[in-house]
Amino acid sequence: MIPKSLPPLERAYALLGRASDEGFKWPNAQFVLGKIKEELGEAEEAITEGDKAHVAEEIGDVLSATANLARFVGVDVKTLSLSPDAINGEQALQQIKEALTEADTALTESGDITAPIKRAVLGIASLAQSMELEAGACLAATNEKFVTRFNAVEKVLHGQGRTMATTPLKEMIGIWNQQKDSPAIQRT
Repeated sequence: MIPKSLPPLERAYALLGRASDEGFKWPNAQFVLGKIKEELGEAEEAITEGDKAHVAEEIGDVLSATANLARFVGVDVKTLSLSPDAINGEQALQQIKEALTEADTALTESGDITAPIKRAVLGIASLAQSMELEAGACLAATNEKFVTRFNAVEKVLHGQGRTMATTPLKEMIGIWNQQKDSPAIQRT
């Protein structure tokens, strides 16, 4: 059990580490970076729609994916800060995109990815602030959503007499997506 009392970034890191230990993990850091970009695109769409609750959810998802990249490449989560910079939303988005480009270059060239991850997290926190949201609260909600879905996947597999460790990732993702689309689990 990962304590809810942990700061949101540390809790995300621990939850994603536990999932990875169970076999529920992405294949490589480049794939995780792609997930961050995907989630950032969804955040931009939510901003355009003007749906603040959806923006909060997507900011949490972007932070969770970024914590997963940090975990994947061995960046100490305690070096990451959710203290936002005093910049507007457009500047924050630009900072995030530049940091992700730097991270992509670092991964491709086997360079240091720590600084780009830190800049991305700061940019995400600044984006949240520009939307009058608190990044930690967004991530805490995403952590709870993750726990609910992860537990649902475990329950389905245990009901079939299987474990995550012995189930192919593709199959677990299929179950995850079914749980994600379940009315009982949506937006929890």
